[in-house]
Amino acid sequence: MKLDIYNWELLKEVSPKFSISSKNLEKALKEQFSEYNLFQVGIVCVNSEYIHRLNLEYRKKDYVTDVLSFNLDTEPLVAEVYICPEYIFSNTKPSLFEEEIVRNIVHGLLHIVGYDHGEDMEKTEMLVKQEDIVKKIFNTL
Repeated sequence: MKLDIYNWELLKEVSPKFSISSKNLEKALKEQFSEYNLFQVGIVCVNSEYIHRLNLEYRKKDYVTDVLSFNLDTEPLVAEVYICPEYIFSNTKPSLFEEEIVRNIVHGLLHIVGYDHGEDMEKTEMLVKQEDIVKKIFNTL
């Protein structure tokens, strides 16, 4: 899987103590998602205004959100995950910011590979998988 992370510096702007390197996270994500048929993924950090526009344009939701994921092509699977560090930071304790960033990226990637949280059972399955991956990533960072 080819994985690119864009605008990672936004995380330091939001929280100067942010210490996860994009290279280490790339490696951990590739390892955790190696079983899926992901060909190319872009992870993009954006500001509140940008993610609000994306949410309105593509989901018809007129508000800022933490993460959006888009499948751009299915054969091979090409996708993008957008996260909004300032929104995530404003909705979590500063001490948990790094964990929430990783959690939101994992959440977006799980949507891309087919997980959903529309039904209670699906939601439970997705969240269990999400937390398992987040834990494994933090054990390697």
